[in-house]
Amino acid sequence: MTRYNKDEGLLGLYSTFVTTAQADSFVAAAQVLELSPSTLGRRIKKLESVLKTQLFTRTTRQVNITEAGQRYLEAYSGVLSQLDSIEQDMASENSEPRGTLRVSIPNTFGRLHISPYLGEFLRCYPKLKLELIQKDNFEDLMQQNIDVAIRIGTLSNSSLRAKRIAPNIRRLVASPDYLAQAGVPQWPADIQNHQCLHFSHLSQGKKWQLTKDKVTRKVEITPTLMCDDASALLAAALDGSGIALLADFITYSHLQKGTLVEVLPQWKLNQSDIYAVYPNTGFLAQKSRVFIDFFAQKISAALML
Repeated sequence: MTRYNKDEGLLGLYSTFVTTAQADSFVAAAQVLELSPSTLGRRIKKLESVLKTQLFTRTTRQVNITEAGQRYLEAYSGVLSQLDSIEQDMASENSEPRGTLRVSIPNTFGRLHISPYLGEFLRCYPKLKLELIQKDNFEDLMQQNIDVAIRIGTLSNSSLRAKRIAPNIRRLVASPDYLAQAGVPQWPADIQNHQCLHFSHLSQGKKWQLTKDKVTRKVEITPTLMCDDASALLAAALDGSGIALLADFITYSHLQKGTLVEVLPQWKLNQSDIYAVYPNTGFLAQKSRVFIDFFAQKISAALML
């Protein structure tokens, strides 16, 4: 607790008083605190002035703590010991994350890119307890006491801080069998003659917007299948049910294997990003930081970024 003694505020004065009382001597206390006896005496007088109470009786040979001083000693030594304990715990947390970490993630993204690595993450940080909330509806981080959330798309809440994890590249995809039977679209307008698999949460409604060389085309679609679960759209596309607009984090492995192919590859869809967001509380807790760093690396590796 002696590290507080250079502080001229009340905490420093309390610490000086406790050290002096425990040393039972101004001279001995001054040596411990690396202060001159006159500076030590001035600090004790300052605290007595604040408390309006005499803490010590002084003679030329000795210093005795008063009854009031003894009561203050018991109180202040307990407070300072608690502060020491808290700071030691915080220092330990900074070196080895611990406690409970609440994380909110979208369903499909979590299933593909978070769940497979949870065991490895927990083995890396054995003192962490993880509470995972998987849903596509956005939670209020502060209200739900969420430490970190994965968000995909444009961020609108300025009260949150965000770290970009990866680009969210989207493409039109279909199975080779479907395209062999229905034909390969050559222009955006051709999509209207195809079966379309549509994610109902898209902000632009039943329109797919494509851009090439600064030329933009909006295609009005009549979905054969519309749902709020990207995994269902992926399954339907793999089964040859039509053309789907899906993100790379869902389709990447299938594009690599050839079980899906990109439709109109020269035309690009509106892109966004994948973020880790967290409350703007002034600093990022170590437990949140290690989660973000760990899964950012896993996601980048999975998408070959």
